Amino acid sequence: MIGGGASGVSGGVCVRDAQSVISDYFSNQDPRVRTAAIKAMQVRLVDDSFGKISHVVSDGSWVVRVQAAKTLSNMLQVSPQFLEQTLDKKLMSDLRRKCTAHERAKELYASGEFSSGRKWADDAPKEKVDTSAVNLIASGACGAFVHGLEDEMYEVRIAAVDAFSALAQSSASFAEMCLDFLVDMFNDEIEAVRLQSIHILRQISINTLREDQLDTVLAVLEDSSRDIREALHELLCFTNVSTKECIQLALLELLKNLTKYPTDRNSVWKCLKFLGCRHPTLVLPLVPELLSTHPYFHTPEPDMDGPAYIAVLVLVFNAAQSCPTMTALFSDHTFRHYTYLRDSLSHLVPPLRLPGRKQAPGGSGIEGSRSVESAQLFLQQSLSRVSTIQNLQDPGAQDLLNFTIRDLQRLGELQTELAGAADFLPPTSAANYCSPRCLSGC
Repeated sequence: MIGGGASGVSGGVCVRDAQSVISDYFSNQDPRVRTAAIKAMQVRLVDDSFGKISHVVSDGSWVVRVQAAKTLSNMLQVSPQFLEQTLDKKLMSDLRRKCTAHERAKELYASGEFSSGRKWADDAPKEKVDTSAVNLIASGACGAFVHGLEDEMYEVRIAAVDAFSALAQSSASFAEMCLDFLVDMFNDEIEAVRLQSIHILRQISINTLREDQLDTVLAVLEDSSRDIREALHELLCFTNVSTKECIQLALLELLKNLTKYPTDRNSVWKCLKFLGCRHPTLVLPLVPELLSTHPYFHTPEPDMDGPAYIAVLVLVFNAAQSCPTMTALFSDHTFRHYTYLRDSLSHLVPPLRLPGRKQAPGGSGIEGSRSVESAQLFLQQSLSRVSTIQNLQDPGAQDLLNFTIRDLQRLGELQTELAGAADFLPPTSAANYCSPRCLSGC
């Protein structure tokens, strides 16, 4: 313990506070004393400033409240315990902390019994409370962001949400605590607040959503604003869920979104693509139900033109990319539909190694299932068709060349092994051209 020679006394009463006494030892000649004095100081400067600015979030002027929230977002070195205090809000009654209904029910459940009113002295008064010893409001930043998120001015609420983005990156525990508050802001009456909350939740990169949180998030898909819906689709692309029931819930709500807002088709398909890629093991037990397959009976073939059916296939095919056993659950028409979608929606449907179908090296092929031999045959047929042209001035000759150019360019994209052969055709004496590159210029 540091000696007390430097402290001044008057009549046996200490007139200096502890911080003043400790600060006197900052210039002591012994480095061990200086180190002990620095460690003995109670509060870091950034923490003390953070706590004082947090009180200004409840200022009478909304302009001051906005500036206070913005200032808090710049204080990235604050201690985690001070950060967590900003999300702490306690209810007080008769100078005592008031438990919520959930906490009371949990306490009764843990005790194994509920109050019957028959116990002796159940209604006896509690111990006397010394009002001078009770601190109703904890010091520091207690409840600062809770007040900011509940502020009547939407500008303050947006500033509080923005502060989450910066501060959550400096503390993983604070980021987890922010999750429930940000999800609640999805129901804000102002569109700008809802949109900003979705963007911030995407930025702090929360790994997994609970089922109750996912239910609140998916409810926003009914929002009339397309910007809100597309932002939520983007959020779901990078979100993990923990159970197959969550996958079912997400798929159901996205299909409702697709039915109510058909223009969201591409955004919904992209969202399901990432959900399938991130949750192959959760999608696997749902495949028979999603594809309506039966182990003994043939089921009717769904309509390939239905956006909802395509959405289900996008989810399943992307999950099958990381789960090879899933393809054993596919029916014959599912393989045909994969071939079609692989060609028409190649940016959404990945290449798969299908059983009994020869694949090109690297897992890619024409329409996902044609072999290299089939592609070579198509190339030879294209050459034979072009070789029948005797004169480019003949009716239909130029159209045939244009169609051939288009087919060969597409062949080179889908079958990389034949890209060179498809790009440069051998010369023919009849038409006076040497490659697709010069066909269009002939």
